[in-house]
Amino acid sequence: MLVNWAAAAWLQSFSLLAEASHALSDTLTDILTLVCLYKARQKPTTKYPLGYAKMEPLGSFFSSAMLLLTSVGIGAQALVHLATWLIPSHAWIGQLLSWTRIYHDDMHHHNHQHQSTSIIYAVISIVLSILVKEAVFRMLKNAAQSARSSVLEASALHQRMESLASAMSLVTIAATWLGYAWLDPIGGMIRAVYNGKDAWALLVESVDRLCDCSAGDEWTRRIEHALEQAAHCAVNTSDMPAFTWSELLVVTNGSALTVYVTLTLPPQITLQKALAAESFVREYIGTHHNEVRIFLRLHTRVGTK
Repeated sequence: MLVNWAAAAWLQSFSLLAEASHALSDTLTDILTLVCLYKARQKPTTKYPLGYAKMEPLGSFFSSAMLLLTSVGIGAQALVHLATWLIPSHAWIGQLLSWTRIYHDDMHHHNHQHQSTSIIYAVISIVLSILVKEAVFRMLKNAAQSARSSVLEASALHQRMESLASAMSLVTIAATWLGYAWLDPIGGMIRAVYNGKDAWALLVESVDRLCDCSAGDEWTRRIEHALEQAAHCAVNTSDMPAFTWSELLVVTNGSALTVYVTLTLPPQITLQKALAAESFVREYIGTHHNEVRIFLRLHTRVGTK
């Protein structure tokens, strides 16, 4: 990341600037993800009986918002500088570029030899960035498989996409070296759009998780299947009352899942057997889906518990 920033400042390249800015945002996002993931794994307390699962999407929300604002700023600046190549005579463009006058002057004072040397260093920095991201991708992929963590798996896939985006920046820098300098701000805008799209998708997903949205049809079918299997096992188990279930609701609670379901038990059932049925369902679903927290409501024809 530091190499990318140094190369971007030396070369005054929008593609490298977008690359370095996204690298900084990714680093902050990873730190927030680790901190929030650690907090989300803590056990519920009396004050927070549902736990701290929402800490993870909360950190993702701030990280994605920061990345989105950064992308908008880089894209706007690259667009203005592209306009200087297309219509350099317009005074309003110079006015917009007044706050980056040092950048504009430095571009004209670079000689060809210095630019060639700088581009070589820039290419080296991007190649190193690609290698590092691929290594991080493999490490996160292995960790996700070992821990069965969908969050780490998504982070690993994000690193793979970042390495592909870095390859695009490499092509842009090479084209600039060949004399197509106008491709640099275009590359910066493309990276800004790519980064912004990624940030927007993460922002929407974070808001959904903060709002306790539905877990979706796939997870609902999984829990329905687990409940059907549990009811079938209860029928074939001695001293275990038969039950039916209804009013199933599967929602996201941060990165975790929360299940609300009503169990209907036979009339005149004893409290001991009702609690045994409740414990049986909890253990059965917890065994097959350890990432799910379940809340049961016991119902009979003569009353409720």
